[in-house]
Amino acid sequence: MENLKKVLRMTGNENVNSLQLNHDEFVQKYKLGKVDYRLPKRYINLFYRLYIDKWKQIFAQVLLLLFWGGVIFGIYLLFKKEWSYSLISIIGGLTVKQCTNVFLLKSIKKGLLMDKKYYTDLLDNGIIGIYDK
Repeated sequence: MENLKKVLRMTGNENVNSLQLNHDEFVQKYKLGKVDYRLPKRYINLFYRLYIDKWKQIFAQVLLLLFWGGVIFGIYLLFKKEWSYSLISIIGGLTVKQCTNVFLLKSIKKGLLMDKKYYTDLLDNGIIGIYDK
């Protein structure tokens, strides 16, 4: 987890006022709507630390490849003066990126609620913050 803090460029001061709840308390209060969690902006690195399902990680990588493929192909089409196809390709790539973000955030939420080790690692290292609503 120390490597993850370096990758996320965290100083340890981001979630100073976070509540220190154990996993069972967090799940219970989260389902009741009393607490919420805060993720760092580069949450994709958290997703690749999930211990839940490697197939989801492969699926996310394929989606991200589609995103970059769409953007790069759109830029290529700009040079070929195919403006409409270029625009469609770039917008398609950005749409895939947004879908990937939603997928990643749902998987991280599932990991926090289902996996006690994942939750405690992230909370103890100050990577996520738990706050009252």
